Amino acid sequence: ARDEEGPGTPLPVTGGGVDLDLAPFETATVRLVARSAIPDITLTVDRDDAAGTVRLSWTGGASPFTLLRADDPTMTAPVPLVDEEDRRAYDDPVLGDGVTWFYLVR
Repeated sequence: ARDEEGPGTPLPVTGGGVDLDLAPFETATVRLVARSAIPDITLTVDRDDAAGTVRLSWTGGASPFTLLRADDPTMTAPVPLVDEEDRRAYDDPVLGDGVTWFYLVR
């Protein structure tokens, strides 16, 4: 926590929360920075010319996973390839279709 008029006052976090003692009609602003305990996801993409597939595999993160594919980098109309499943790989049979695909794992 930081005092807006000064360097800030550390607040102890106990039991998943912060307790503040305030006088009647006294106000306080508390800003917390939340960091995810889940590791980042690293996506690896390989091509399998013989099978005509794009091989996607990922590490990190926490199961279940969703894998999305779209034809634009902003993922405006994504298609779910893996939907809330406990898996870390997928073979997408789109290698020979001539389209550039974008993938997102979450």
